[in-house]
Amino acid sequence: MKTKAIRLYGVNDLRLEEFELPEIRDDEILAKVVSDSICMSSHKLAMQGAKHKRVRHDLSNKQPIIGHEFCGTIEKVGSKLAGKFKRGDKFAIQPALNCPDDAGVPTLWAPGYSFEYIGGVATYIVIPREVMEMDCLLDYRADNFFMGSLAEPVSCIAGAFHAQYHTKGGSYVHSMGIVEGGSMALLAGVGPMGLGAIDYAIHNPRRPSRLIVTDIDDKRLQWAAQVLIFQDQPGFAEAFMPAGRAPKPGERFRFPEHAATLEQIALSNGDAFYRGDLAGRLEAHAAANGGAMRTSDLAVHRADWVGTIDAGYRNEIGVILHNAGPEPQELGRGLKIAQIAFRRVPDCDLRRVATAEFDADTARSLKGFGSSGA
Repeated sequence: MKTKAIRLYGVNDLRLEEFELPEIRDDEILAKVVSDSICMSSHKLAMQGAKHKRVRHDLSNKQPIIGHEFCGTIEKVGSKLAGKFKRGDKFAIQPALNCPDDAGVPTLWAPGYSFEYIGGVATYIVIPREVMEMDCLLDYRADNFFMGSLAEPVSCIAGAFHAQYHTKGGSYVHSMGIVEGGSMALLAGVGPMGLGAIDYAIHNPRRPSRLIVTDIDDKRLQWAAQVLIFQDQPGFAEAFMPAGRAPKPGERFRFPEHAATLEQIALSNGDAFYRGDLAGRLEAHAAANGGAMRTSDLAVHRADWVGTIDAGYRNEIGVILHNAGPEPQELGRGLKIAQIAFRRVPDCDLRRVATAEFDADTARSLKGFGSSGA
């Protein structure tokens, strides 16, 4: 099986290569990687090269595939594992194997750091026996893969909370976990892992009464604060935090449910919103969350339909802009503003004619083509 992967050769020496994987042994598994999350630990690995504590071999002889937060599907199973795993199974990885060396001493070896043929930044991998021996190949059952690759960072967040301990006056006995109703500070805490820690802190059964979050970036703090205000609103997190976090600047944001809603509105010329399926769903959502809106309210609403601005308009244009984001926006001369309009687009057969007849009763009359009366 040929794979394409990024391997570590030395300090800041990462190479994207295509090469043949060896045939699996009877205690190994061939797998396809579907989703891999990028961790700053991989950046640290690249910076340190052979000095990183998890690097197992001489990098001049054996180069590990990087990436340790991944999820995928099993392609082929060795004969000794046939009763436990099968082709097509989804899997996630616990990369902290803690597997012993030949002397029985636990090691820091881990996928993404220590092995030639397993790592997240690859198309296909060979899962070595150590992963199965340590029960670190996890059965994953979900309709997506990205959440499987996020299992490791989320486990780090949960582990950090459980690893905390406190004592009571006069005793050195450690009580594990955070103090119920205590105070907590998260320093530099609005990066991806920090936002996860905030979410874990405020939704954990054992919650602090005061949570202080700091960071060196005011914009990130403002965005984190806004997300925290709205994330508990029903439906907000599912719509605007699809990966459990707010979208990043420049990141492609997909919202297929919203697209489907807009399509229904367009196809029904707005009727679906006031009297159709959408109206019923709006009423159900409102009723489930203490709202008073009913389909009867929507049915009696009458919108004022106004035409879009056309090329023949000569007066001043006034536009009300609303900033829905956490950051202030500067508006300068020459800034382009787009107005969106939903219209049916008919599928027409075009026919060439000698002359064209226009309807003189349109809003634009015979002045030419335009949004208000071509």
